[in-house]
Amino acid sequence: MDEHLGNCIETEGKTVAEAVQNALSRLDVLEKDVEIEVLDEGSRGVFNILGSRQARVRVRLKKLPAPPADPVEIVKGLISAMGFDAPVESSEGDDATEITIGSTGADGLLIGKRGETLESLQHVVSKILNRGAAEWRHVAVDVGNYRKRRESQLAKLAHSMAERVRATGEELTTEPLKASERRVIHLALKDHPTIRSFAVGEGLVKRVVIALKETGET
Repeated sequence: MDEHLGNCIETEGKTVAEAVQNALSRLDVLEKDVEIEVLDEGSRGVFNILGSRQARVRVRLKKLPAPPADPVEIVKGLISAMGFDAPVESSEGDDATEITIGSTGADGLLIGKRGETLESLQHVVSKILNRGAAEWRHVAVDVGNYRKRRESQLAKLAHSMAERVRATGEELTTEPLKASERRVIHLALKDHPTIRSFAVGEGLVKRVVIALKETGET
């Protein structure tokens, strides 16, 4: 008698091989997809009649790895649930999965004040894509090139403030910025011969101070 036991099945046959094949047929899977436990090898008995027993096996489905998540489908599903419809593209950079959402016709709503809605969307997408991953991968989500425009503005601001500091000798401080925005400022000035930058404040949103390098500092 065959029995279903959750994600496994116990089956019988004249031989172990026959019992296994019966289980595979019932589950409609290949042998590589299961784990096999022999419960009884069976017995032919005396003259193949008296005391004979069927072979019995327990076959359990292996936990197969989930297929890789598709960034495009994930983002399309999320923005659709938010009431937006737009083309979505994904590419793999050297250190990040970059996802670009085309114009929705209402980009401001999806971006949010100071990019807060976009930041939240990126956080959710990152959590989904990195779920179960052996190594965390950075995810960057952009809408209508908002991030690229913002990064360009911040880089120009950094250089403009650096020139004012160089000319006056007085340090300047930016408005409160998120970590990703502070990084743009730091990168823009990291090779400047006379200017340094550092963050001040507490929490996730801090200001960046732009000042002259101290004597002997490189």
